[in-house]
Amino acid sequence: MTRGDGREPPLSELRAVLAERGIRPRKRLGQNFLFDPKLLDFIVGASGVGPEDEVLEVGTGTGVLTRALARRAARVYTVEIDRRLLDLARDLSGGLDNIEYIPGDGLAGKDRLAPALVDLREGRGRSARPLLFVANLPYSAATPLLMALLAGPIPIVRMVVMVQREVAERMVASPGRRSFGALSVCAQAQARLKLLRRVPPEVFWPRPRVGSVIVELIPLRPRGGPDPVALRQTAMAVFGQRRKRLIHSLVGHLGSLGPGEERLRLILRDLGVSSEVRGESLSVVQIVDLARRLGDLGLWGVSP
Repeated sequence: MTRGDGREPPLSELRAVLAERGIRPRKRLGQNFLFDPKLLDFIVGASGVGPEDEVLEVGTGTGVLTRALARRAARVYTVEIDRRLLDLARDLSGGLDNIEYIPGDGLAGKDRLAPALVDLREGRGRSARPLLFVANLPYSAATPLLMALLAGPIPIVRMVVMVQREVAERMVASPGRRSFGALSVCAQAQARLKLLRRVPPEVFWPRPRVGSVIVELIPLRPRGGPDPVALRQTAMAVFGQRRKRLIHSLVGHLGSLGPGEERLRLILRDLGVSSEVRGESLSVVQIVDLARRLGDLGLWGVSP
């Protein structure tokens, strides 16, 4: 129940509504509901949303962030896998008519955006302004969803997301660190990153065991850069088997569809990269260069 003055009800009232409907947070879906009004204001303010902007959110939950965004935006598209919560968020919309509720998962499989999200581009028209992406992301889906959005066809001008602290640390990790991996490469090569604010567990219900971080990403599409799909697949190949040497990790990931070990060794040599090191020792630039070369071979449906 939203109030006439636009303020959200306190947690006690929201929990009462959930109880009346027999809704309990589902751990396997990463359902930890944000209820701190000051933090909501911070997220909305950091997004820079204005009256002409359209916003995409994944993980509607009870809709508190959805409604806060809708009060400032032209339109909000929000996706929720739990139909019970989607119905609840719609019922609590408080007369806001600029919210489009999309049932289902934000992902199709492990690394592809769901068709409903991809269809947003066609539904809004190709000339529409890029979207803002603002979300309190479920912990279990944050990494694959961010990688898919960075590589996908949806034009996004800014992302402001709340993620598990470990995910945020991986996004900004430097080469050589244990936390440096495919997400680090994809995020740093395709976006300007900024850690905005640490968030303690006690602002969520139920309370998670770990802290969170609000992160800003400004997507980039640098001229001459590798195809986003090639970059993601190359990063996954480089870090797919972290304990193995780079050449064996690449061969194992690419399999029979790849260029073969000898040609891969030649490509790495041309790039000045030793095939005997582990992937975590490569720089972001080196992995980007490798992605460009592998993309030029037409792998993963990417053609020169």
